[in-house]
Amino acid sequence: MVNFSADIRYSFWSDQFCPSADQIANGITPEPFCMMYTDTQNFFELGGRDPSGRRFNGSRFYAGLTVVAAIDRRLSAFARMDFLPLAGILVFPRARMAYLDKYDSFMFEHDPQYYGTAGISLKF
Repeated sequence: MVNFSADIRYSFWSDQFCPSADQIANGITPEPFCMMYTDTQNFFELGGRDPSGRRFNGSRFYAGLTVVAAIDRRLSAFARMDFLPLAGILVFPRARMAYLDKYDSFMFEHDPQYYGTAGISLKF
């Protein structure tokens, strides 16, 4: 048995990348990102602000497609793709900083604005 579904969801985030001066005074060590990007004018993602102790907020509407396949009574496999509807055509959303390699070297250089996941689920 295979199940297909589609949905729309709203996501809001508030990311803080660098500790404030008070947090550093209490022993929190800043990530290398906080030292590398002190020239805020050249990094438009920072909005011209020093990232120390600041939060970067945003929100998006996502559309998602999911397929779930039953393997047996207690085990299923799933795959999901989320994307920003009409991104680059009608709307031009700013990249989420947490999804950029400037903050996390594991990420892409640019936010692709589509995201996937796959896995298995156990039923008890």
